[in-house]
Amino acid sequence: MHAVRPLALALLPLLLADLAPARGAASAAPVQQRDDDLARSARRVLHLADGRAWLGVARRVDGAWELQREGRWTRLPAGSVLRHAREADLLRELSRRERELEGDGADALVDLAAWLLDEGLPAEALARLDRALRLAPNHAGALRLLRERRPARVPGLGGPGPERADARERLLAWAAQATPALRELCLLELEAADEPEATRALLLGALGASSPHRRLVGAHGLGRLHPGAAPRRLLQHAVLDASERVRAAAAAALGAADEPDLVVPVVRALASANPRVRVQAAAALGHMGYPVAVEPLVGYVTTVAAAGDAAPVPHGYYFHGVQRAFVQDFDVEVATFQAVADPQVNALVEGEVLEAGVLASTVYDRPTELRAGREALERLTGERPGRTSRAWREWWAERGADWRDRHAGVPRTRRDG
Repeated sequence: MHAVRPLALALLPLLLADLAPARGAASAAPVQQRDDDLARSARRVLHLADGRAWLGVARRVDGAWELQREGRWTRLPAGSVLRHAREADLLRELSRRERELEGDGADALVDLAAWLLDEGLPAEALARLDRALRLAPNHAGALRLLRERRPARVPGLGGPGPERADARERLLAWAAQATPALRELCLLELEAADEPEATRALLLGALGASSPHRRLVGAHGLGRLHPGAAPRRLLQHAVLDASERVRAAAAAALGAADEPDLVVPVVRALASANPRVRVQAAAALGHMGYPVAVEPLVGYVTTVAAAGDAAPVPHGYYFHGVQRAFVQDFDVEVATFQAVADPQVNALVEGEVLEAGVLASTVYDRPTELRAGREALERLTGERPGRTSRAWREWWAERGADWRDRHAGVPRTRRDG
């Protein structure tokens, strides 16, 4: 390989200033191409000597690489490209690897994302990281890959000054519309600013927003950057928020606090007279991740199963009709030198009586509550003894004592990798 002149490498970023980079280390197994195809313009990933990978339309002419830029060709210095691959070949290899995945678990998706970053395909890598974080929002491998590789750019905060608050607000608004992986990159940007008080105030403000997307960023960001902050507000959102995603994020933020006592008010909510509150409290306990919540959830599932069907719908009676007045008869009263006819007025009622039952727009019946309790138990324990409350009672009877012993003094459990 020819040596690359220092001056050529210094000018290389200027030649490629308008192209979007796809960062990543060189892979040990590049996709091979035929020499006779190199002269044809095609979308390729070029891995450069300075460690960057660039994706764009490229060709090789007279032993040097050229990139298409705004309809014109830009020639790269000789020896500046260490390896190359056609985008179409990489996407075919991606399809093959996805077919060979054992299941669709978060671990396999993160490994696939790391390979894509190595090959210079950050957009495809972010899509796999999004899927992984939807399956396991706290997946350590996905979070580590985002922190170390930073596969996409997010709005920056700029330097200190009066515009910094506006920049934070713009970043928050951007994060509210972003995918899970990009949202994590926004939180990393806030963390790097090293302004904990300003960041905490920003996230608390977002938690009280009317938009569920902003509330989601507020709850998620508090769990990531300020674990243990605002537990009362997070408890309210974990159980009562109208958005399921916000409830899950708030519960996960409570789990990040490593305070098992936070399950106490949520466990109390399992006894609420409102079935919706009971269902959402059971789901919150599952997302909080504290092993101490397993025993109350087993009791909740057992109680709901023993209660039988839901209470009958309240009924009432409704009368619809008309009432007509009429003169039924006259009473004749005789007075001095005169007779008076006194009319007797009666009423005729016509109509019907209907029996009516009032139903709410959403009905939380017994199967809904049982499903919520079982899903929370599966999330906390990683076990699947069966799809019935009886299976969970038997599981607890057999393994409950061991569960208590193993998790005595353990603040919480993470099943997200």
